[in-house]
Amino acid sequence: MASHQVISVVSDLEIQEPPPPKLSIQGMSLTLGTRVVLDDLFFDVEPGQIVGLLGPNGSGKTSLMRCLTGMIRPDRGTVWLDGASVPAHSRDLRASMGVVFQEASLDNHLRAIENLELGGRLFGLSKLEARERAKELLLFVDLADRAQDLTKTFSGGMRRRLELARALIHKPDILLLDEPTSGLDPLAFERIWQRLMALRKAKELTILVSTHRADEAERCDRLVVMDRGHIVANEAPESLMTRVRGDIISLDVEDPERCVKAVEAELEQPARVVSKHGVELELNDAHQFVPRLVEAFPAGTFRSLSIRRPSLADAFFHLTGHSLDVEYGGLA
Repeated sequence: MASHQVISVVSDLEIQEPPPPKLSIQGMSLTLGTRVVLDDLFFDVEPGQIVGLLGPNGSGKTSLMRCLTGMIRPDRGTVWLDGASVPAHSRDLRASMGVVFQEASLDNHLRAIENLELGGRLFGLSKLEARERAKELLLFVDLADRAQDLTKTFSGGMRRRLELARALIHKPDILLLDEPTSGLDPLAFERIWQRLMALRKAKELTILVSTHRADEAERCDRLVVMDRGHIVANEAPESLMTRVRGDIISLDVEDPERCVKAVEAELEQPARVVSKHGVELELNDAHQFVPRLVEAFPAGTFRSLSIRRPSLADAFFHLTGHSLDVEYGGLA
């Protein structure tokens, strides 16, 4: 009898399947004119994960967000929500999402609580439900004391927190954030991410966030790295970092192009221009190489020199050959 029971338990365990992804993008493609904006994208977002879309402006991140929210109809591709296929522009998909777009979308002539109440009413909440939910969310984003103030009096960081609150008004399953901290100061950046982490912990909220900031991408569980409409990597930030070996020597110089040519010719080391006055070298023995580098150039060539650990921005450069600061123009 005991042996039959063991077999029965094992059989039950063997037929159990893992839960489906919360959100699955299958073959999403979009062409505008002659430009391929999204090229056959495939990736999953598991329940309770924070997944980042990492790429420079113009890489297709915002276009993907607009497809998911019904603002643009993709040429082809399917979206799966909790294991069921839904049109990318369907109302059911949109209703399951809370969205914070890159562009400001609050009504400056309304008070903070009125903006939230309006958002709640648009999602079908009763007047009382919208009011109670708005109060809860203002407290959550630390704006309860500004509930009756006009939105136009808010700082950039306060506005982003209010937009986050409005995106949560209908208790969505998924939160879509398009460059949520763009233009914010470090303190406002931290406050936004403190609340995102609290949401994930308390509500197991699934979050898809687009960004071109390496420091923001580091906070994600997994990164879908995008460049010119393609996915070039899909893995954890820690895994991406292993693509960069050694340390980074950062140089501040007057003429970066000339400096790169001189370093490669005189010292036989690859270097890259990263900004108007910035040059970087990647080396395993960076500390030992610095004396050779300084001695090879006239005094005053380097306005500053520093050594740092590699970042996700360096990993992106390895994958694409250019920096996260590049801009392709057109639709993002």
